[in-house]
Amino acid sequence: MTTDLIKSGQDMITQTPDIAIEDRLEIIDEYVRKKYLTRLSDMQIMPLGEITPLEEDLIDNVRMYRITEMVYQKDESVMDKFTTVFNTLSTYNASVFFLIDSDGKQANYYLGVRNNEANDSPQKRSTVTLGDTLKQTLIGHFPGVKIENEDRKKIAEISEKIQALNNVASVSVVGSSRRDKDQPQDEFAQGMEKLCLAMSGRPYTAVIIADNKNAWDVQQMRKQYQALYTALSPLQKVQFSDSTSETESRSQSFAEMDGKQKAAMITNAVISIAGTAAGVALGAQVGGALAGTAAMLGGQIGGQAGGQISSFISSLAPAKQISKSTTAGVTTTEENKAVTDMLIMLDEALKKMNEYDSYGLWNVAGYFLSDDMSASEIAASNYRSLMNGDNYGREVSAINSWRSKDQGLIEEYRDLTTYLSRFVHPLFNYGGNIVVTPSTNISGKELGLHLGLPRSTVPGLPVIEHAEFGKEVNTYQLFAKETSNRPEDRITLGRVFDMGLITDKIVELNNKSLNMHTFITGSTGSGKSNTVYQILMELRQDRVPFLVIEPAKGEYKDVFGHLPDVNVFSTNPSIAQLININPFMFPHSIHVLEHIDGLVEIFSVCWPMYDAMPAFFKDAILKSYEAVGWDLGSSSFEGESVAYPDFEVLAEQLDKLITNSDYASEIKSNYRGALLTRVKSLAVGLNKYIFTEEQTPYEKLFDENCILDISRVKSSETKALIMGLMVYILNEYRVDQKTESNNGLRHVTVLEEAHNLLKNTSGSESELIGKSVEMITNTIAEIRTYGEGFIIVDQSPSSVDIAAIKNTNTKIVLRTPEANDREAVGRSMGLSTAQVNEIAKLPSGVAVVYQNNWISPVLTLVDKAKVREVSYQYENPIVIKTAREARTELLCMLLQPWISRDQYKGKILRNDLKALDLSKKVKDHISSCIEQYLFFQGNMIWKTEEIAYLQELVMALLGITDVEFKNIVVGGNPDELRSAISQKTTGMSYREIEEVCCVLTMETGKEGE
Repeated sequence: MTTDLIKSGQDMITQTPDIAIEDRLEIIDEYVRKKYLTRLSDMQIMPLGEITPLEEDLIDNVRMYRITEMVYQKDESVMDKFTTVFNTLSTYNASVFFLIDSDGKQANYYLGVRNNEANDSPQKRSTVTLGDTLKQTLIGHFPGVKIENEDRKKIAEISEKIQALNNVASVSVVGSSRRDKDQPQDEFAQGMEKLCLAMSGRPYTAVIIADNKNAWDVQQMRKQYQALYTALSPLQKVQFSDSTSETESRSQSFAEMDGKQKAAMITNAVISIAGTAAGVALGAQVGGALAGTAAMLGGQIGGQAGGQISSFISSLAPAKQISKSTTAGVTTTEENKAVTDMLIMLDEALKKMNEYDSYGLWNVAGYFLSDDMSASEIAASNYRSLMNGDNYGREVSAINSWRSKDQGLIEEYRDLTTYLSRFVHPLFNYGGNIVVTPSTNISGKELGLHLGLPRSTVPGLPVIEHAEFGKEVNTYQLFAKETSNRPEDRITLGRVFDMGLITDKIVELNNKSLNMHTFITGSTGSGKSNTVYQILMELRQDRVPFLVIEPAKGEYKDVFGHLPDVNVFSTNPSIAQLININPFMFPHSIHVLEHIDGLVEIFSVCWPMYDAMPAFFKDAILKSYEAVGWDLGSSSFEGESVAYPDFEVLAEQLDKLITNSDYASEIKSNYRGALLTRVKSLAVGLNKYIFTEEQTPYEKLFDENCILDISRVKSSETKALIMGLMVYILNEYRVDQKTESNNGLRHVTVLEEAHNLLKNTSGSESELIGKSVEMITNTIAEIRTYGEGFIIVDQSPSSVDIAAIKNTNTKIVLRTPEANDREAVGRSMGLSTAQVNEIAKLPSGVAVVYQNNWISPVLTLVDKAKVREVSYQYENPIVIKTAREARTELLCMLLQPWISRDQYKGKILRNDLKALDLSKKVKDHISSCIEQYLFFQGNMIWKTEEIAYLQELVMALLGITDVEFKNIVVGGNPDELRSAISQKTTGMSYREIEEVCCVLTMETGKEGE
């Protein structure tokens, strides 16, 4: 009803020509800038009369939604999006409201819509449609927002609470942004979160209502503003003549009145003209679905329809013009600044009409209620300060307060809270039949500021800011390619996760791209293991075998170990089948010198070497091969059956090289500690059962599904050595088995905790280690041509060699809080800064996924792998015998002609030999005896001339030196010998011990030689 307001003021001024120009301009300013808003608390609240029952009104006209989580896109224009959301209702006769309900501890946030059409109106749209429009548009613009429909019972509960609150403060303000166009979104300082945080700990309810006005109202306002502008423009400048004749008259001017006198004059002047005007229609129909109220929402003053604009402007012409014709008169021109300012204000108002045409006209006001008066006023003050922006002064901003306990306001206060409980603007009696509301005129462009939800987390409303990723998987297709649609050529990873919302779009990986290697990373609990499980289960379904090398936790054997087609190996024979690795063995097509070079690089990665250590180590390996019969130049073995060195031979050759070197004794000591001690450690303890002459068959390791659990190994160096050797042996095996190149994915190897092997040496690490890591990285990069795909898994990307990450064409990144880790992997995927930061906030199970030919990375909720985790039980555990048991069985085998026992199996005897710490020479001799024993089906044949040789073997088994034996013989104390044999064996009878003593003391003729 803004047009009615202007017409009333226009008629009033026209019909009261005795008011001065300045006073009349102030009256116009009262209407245009709505100065009456500052006096609302002095006006009478219009009574409601009979109204529709609350529940019926809410069912017919109100829909409300609770927002439990808000999601924004990084750097998006949030205010513009909210503006778009609310303007979807601009074509309806409806109101939008934003409600905050706080009890001081927890706050709830609601958006709602009210249908303002009368129930019997044929033009009334479905309230359900209005609600769905608001809800779906909000979801469409803010994917991931969590929104709940509130039933009528909950809405009625909130309405009744509003009615019961004892203090109300209204805010009338035209909001405008303080943000420049180029200012970043994160610097926006007018968000509702500022109000929520300021009111933290205080109980209050905020209701911000915006009523939509139709295009006819905008058109009428424009016409009246244009008419006022046209009429005022001639009065901007006035000509007058000056003479010696003066006439003095004085009357009390409008400007000299105090505030109450001015307000009374303005009110009475309007009432005197507009008294019975046809445009005034308060209406008793406030009840009945509030049809009458809705018709007046946003109106300011009812008044005369039409007006005498031309006669009004004529009455403003100067009535008292002093003129005297003299021959010496002076004519001057004077500009009326008040008129000029009024014209500027009208010009700005007319420009605003263009925004109303595009975005619609809305009447908006905020209401803050609480039982604590200070809480409602503090909330109102904060809201007004937030809304005030750069475009100030267009309309007056005002705060008005009411208390239920004010004398003479009890009944009116009840009507005030009833208006607000129905989510409509309350009506006030300006005077006579003229009605106003606390609302101000805004365009739909400003709705996002007035009604926008908090932009950061506040109590009761978590706010999540997401960076934008791909909405679905799209690939580059520069050239036409033949693509396979076979299920076995794809791996289903999960579904697209967009802006916090799980979609139905499937994310699949191309199997052929997996042989270009994959990198998976994520912190503890982020879902990294499940991601690997899902990939392995898909590969198993597609009949692609895999090998998992797990240096930590040992979970894979519990997940896959119970499957019939999965082999499990371990470094602990009681947990699973013992892995046997012969680092010195290599396929026939590999040259021995090639193999030695690779071994040196592997050991250089695992052991810190400096100065001449690598040269010493390589020379020792070369001499070890020569010592067992290899010709290095021709890569051939000079003997009947091929033999390979072991760590005992290597230690022996190292010792010789260090001893015979020209280095100072201190350097030699350092080299022995750094190299010799480490090499010897691999030939004792549990390591001697792992690094053996035997080798677990390559075919079983690399062509079948296998889990290698090395989590029980405590030494990080040994873990890295096993991992490195497995990678190197795998590469040699693939080269040896090569049939054709680039023939797709044939096998996948998973390297868990890859930093053990692929260390990042960009810091202060040795350059030699960096070169060795580079060799392994290159090996992994090149092995793809043989159909081998590596899945490199680590929870700290910055700990892994950057080249290893770069050489992977499929990257899966789960939540990674550490900044350096995010940067290390994010930049390799081409992520923006916002996307890199998003990685730190990913929910568990959600990953950034990128494959080599995708246009953009995609956030993916990885499917829960269909696996069953049960504790792995090894059905045939190998019990390592004690040294006494092993020694006893080997003694009985050697002395079979004297000691009769059941035949031993070859496997038992070989394991017995492994269990004893014997020299390589003795082991070789006993191993030959075992083969002879088995060949003769449990019988040993010793010639007389071989007795001395047998005695040496028996004494070596018993650990009795020649000196100790001679002392026993010379001392003539056979009990000492029996005691020594009994202590070193177990379960031997007295007779059997006597037989051992007899063999040891048997005359051999050796003494006489």
